[in-house]
Amino acid sequence: QNVYQHAIASDSLNDVLRDGLNHAIGEWEAAALYGNFRFQRVDIPEEADVVLTWSAQDLPVDVSECPPSGASAYTTFCLNSTGDRPPLYPLRNNTPGSVRFIVTVRTTEAGNPRRIRALVTHELGHVLGLAQHSPNAADLMFRDPVLNESPNVRDRATLQVLYQSRADISP
Repeated sequence: QNVYQHAIASDSLNDVLRDGLNHAIGEWEAAALYGNFRFQRVDIPEEADVVLTWSAQDLPVDVSECPPSGASAYTTFCLNSTGDRPPLYPLRNNTPGSVRFIVTVRTTEAGNPRRIRALVTHELGHVLGLAQHSPNAADLMFRDPVLNESPNVRDRATLQVLYQSRADISP
């Protein structure tokens, strides 16, 4: 997954979000058994599958058909008309792109870097396909990860089952 961090006017906020993204990438890649996926930071939205941003920013993608909304942090994607896959978000500059996910962190959370690391890591878990929240408050994938910055044994096992199980459905 290629991730573009949408920069804003505040260098300090950009740094906090960059730290959260770097942490999240390291944690999820370490959780994979066989390197089943890779996150890569990209410098332009045209190369991104995921846009990471603070809330209420002018995004490089058109979200009018599927606007982001949620709690402290949230991953937004919409399904196509048949409901089987997320369509691409159109880029505002009308160039081809591949953005399917918008990960948004509310700026009200910016004062706590540990919290940002937990939120970004949690949201990238959704990008990887961990769609449901865990019922266990100790898990990173619990609906509000509080300060759980890393996938625990249960989160890792869920990821590994997801990426190591044979598909039993066909398109």
